[in-house]
Formats: sequence, structure tokens, C-alpha cells
Amino acid sequence: MNGIKIFLAAFFLAIVGWPAVVKAESTPLFYEGIRPLGMGGAFTAVANGENGMFYNPAGLLNHGEKSTFEITLPTMEVGTNLIDIVQDGIDLSKQSNNEAEELTHTTNFVNKWLGERFYLKTSLFPNLIFQRSAIGLLAQTTVQGAIHNPLSSSVIDVAATGDVALLLSYARPITVRAYPLNAGVTFKGVRRYTYNREYTIRELIVEKIDASKDLKEGTGVAMDVGFLYPMEGLLKSRYFKSIAFKPSVGLSLQNIIGGDLGEAGKLPFQANLGVSLKQGGLILAADMVDLTRNIGKDNDFGKRLHMGAEYQFPYIFTFRTGLYQGYPSFGTTINLWIIHLSYAYYVEEIGAFAGQQPDPHHVVRLSLF
Repeated sequence: MNGIKIFLAAFFLAIVGWPAVVKAESTPLFYEGIRPLGMGGAFTAVANGENGMFYNPAGLLNHGEKSTFEITLPTMEVGTNLIDIVQDGIDLSKQSNNEAEELTHTTNFVNKWLGERFYLKTSLFPNLIFQRSAIGLLAQTTVQGAIHNPLSSSVIDVAATGDVALLLSYARPITVRAYPLNAGVTFKGVRRYTYNREYTIRELIVEKIDASKDLKEGTGVAMDVGFLYPMEGLLKSRYFKSIAFKPSVGLSLQNIIGGDLGEAGKLPFQANLGVSLKQGGLILAADMVDLTRNIGKDNDFGKRLHMGAEYQFPYIFTFRTGLYQGYPSFGTTINLWIIHLSYAYYVEEIGAFAGQQPDPHHVVRLSLF
């Protein structure tokens, strides 16, 4: 049962400590929070709370004067195919009594899921936020891959990466022509492990695989810079006596310095521009990510446009919705005293252009404040 053991071991790695990247293209951030995902990934000009450390550190100035410490259980994110694929893998191990049967059943398994992806991610981010600064420790794990059929030889792609990172963020207001501008910076120290391998059916069933030779690791540092410009004062002084919404413009420069992780790859530079409108419990936001088109090879506009909305009801319920790479997303948070339960659904586009290969994900998190 060597093939089944390897298959199940790949998913076990995600639970105990590894994330992944497959060969198909996407435009990811280093980390994506469950709240922004529910809002379609549009968060550059919102950027408050712990997500500001990743999306735009200038947003820390919106946190308020009260310091907060957040403890979370691991955030779990799964692709919609994961449960069915795992169940088929378990059934396959029960049906195979010898090598010949195992080869037959494994071939049927691969043919059934040909062209489909599997995805599992866990992340943990305890953090402490002050009025202008924050510190957090990130451990995120993912395993994902695809079953495909190059040159009539069915293979399973498995690619995994594990990150442990320490983040330090600081923000302060500055004045530009008498109007306030918030600026912030995040320093990241990252230890990364990567694993990338294609398995043929023969390798899964017959051959003994030494995974250690495909394991790479590296350590590096990177710096993000962010700006957030509240436009309410400018608009009221020049154009309007009063405005219903409070508009803001945000710019985030990810990995502007550093990012080299040696054998484990590189954290690429990414520039994101966003706008937001706030009124009471309602937030509307839109982002254009990867302005310099430094990630991926496609020029598709829809994959870089993110739009979202959030409405916080007067009591315990918050609802979010949006468009993530052209696909609908939604999420919610239920606040029960110190317990916060959050959920998000979004679709990641992993093809070279929007609409080529959508991959729906479900994300859940339980946090304590």
C-alpha cells in the first residue's frame, strides 16, 4: 500500500506543519486573512486589526488606543474536492489485497480525479497589537496539488511549503500639506521549507521514494511599506460641506526590501492599490493587486481586481461579501463574548487567466480575545 501511504502522508504534513504552491498561476499575498477573504480580498485601504500587518501596516493607526491580544485555534482551509478524494483514497486502501489489485485501483482512482486539484491549509497567528505597533508569530501550512495526465502517463503533482515567520509592525501619522497621511512598515523574518514532486503511478505503487532529496529550506527577511490616506478632510475642505461616507486610499508595497529565502525561493515584490468607503457599520472596498504584474505571466485584469463589502450588525453578527478574481465570495463572524467564530468562502483562480481553472475554498477559524 505504498501509494496510499504516500497520498495520505501528504495531507498529514499539512496538519503538522507544511503550505504549498502548484505550477498553475495565482496572485497570492504572503498571508491571506479570513476576514479579507470574505470581502473578496479587498483590504488594502481597510487594513485594521491583525490583518493590517500583512495587507497594509499603516492601518494599525485605525486600531484605537486599546491594546489587544488574540489567541486563535488553527485556521482551516479546504478545497471542495478534498473530502471526496480522501474518502476515495481510504476506500482504495481497503479494496487492494495485492500489488496487481493496487495498481488497478490506483489507476482507476487517478482516472476518476484526472484534472482535479486537492488543497488543505492550516495557519496560526497569535498576535499582540498596540496603538501604533504590533507583533505576531505566524505558522502556516498548506498541501495542494493536481492529478493530470502528461504524455499519457498519469501523475500526481504535490507541492508543499511551510512557513514560520516573526512579524514586527509600526505605524505613525505624518502630515502632507496640512492633511494627515498614515504610514507603516512591517518587518518579516521567515523560515521556509518547500517540497515539489511529481509522482507516476509506478513510483506510487512499486518504487521506494526518498522525499528528503526534494526538500528545500531557507531563511530570509523582508520589509513591507504601506500608506493610508483618509480623504474626508480634503474633500470637506475643498468640495463638500459634509459627506455620507468616509473615503480612504491605500497603497501597499509588499517585500520591497529582502525576500530572498535561498533554496526555498523568494518572496516576490507586490504593489497593491485600494480604496474604501466607511459609514457606521458598513465598509465598501476595492483593490487592484500586483500593479507591476510581478507575479504570474498573465495580463488578465479580472484576476487582479478585488471588490468587497462588510456590514457589522448592532449585536453579534458581521456579514461580508465580494468578488475575488471575478468569482463571488462571502463570509461571516459571530461574536460570543470572548469567542469569535469566522467563516469565509472564496474561489481561487489558478489558471493563466480568469475562468480557466477555478478552485473553491472553505475557511473556518475560532479565536479568543
